[in-house]
Amino acid sequence: MVPEIDFGANEAARNALRIPSILILASAGVSLLWTLYGIASPTDPAEFEAIYSGFAGAGLPPETMNQIHDLISRFFVGTTWFFSLLGLATSGLAIFGGLKMYRAQSYRWAIVAALASILPCTCCFCFSTVGGIWALVLLSRPEIKAAFV
Repeated sequence: MVPEIDFGANEAARNALRIPSILILASAGVSLLWTLYGIASPTDPAEFEAIYSGFAGAGLPPETMNQIHDLISRFFVGTTWFFSLLGLATSGLAIFGGLKMYRAQSYRWAIVAALASILPCTCCFCFSTVGGIWALVLLSRPEIKAAFV
């Protein structure tokens, strides 16, 4: 005689994770697209020149002005790439882990997705934080943990 297994508790636990995982996936997807758009679109030269022109009336020698211009341009390029790569990494982790959470396949990746969505380095930080904290609260429950394969 084969014992019957009750899958109702696991199904209820999986259903509890649906909404936070969808919130994480949606916010990470929008953040990923926003970051890719930011990488593809060039920086507006008017913003750069507005900062540079603030130093123009300081009466500095031309050599110093050239150094300031070079420093500001490197700063803009460096910070743009740093935050773009950081946004791509956190969005990628949140999407991959969010899918694992939605399907209840990997508890560790679900935790990674929840933690990545809490980091304040994407454009959808307000929404992803809600989903991340909600997911962490649910993932701390033993019945939810038991639902993962």
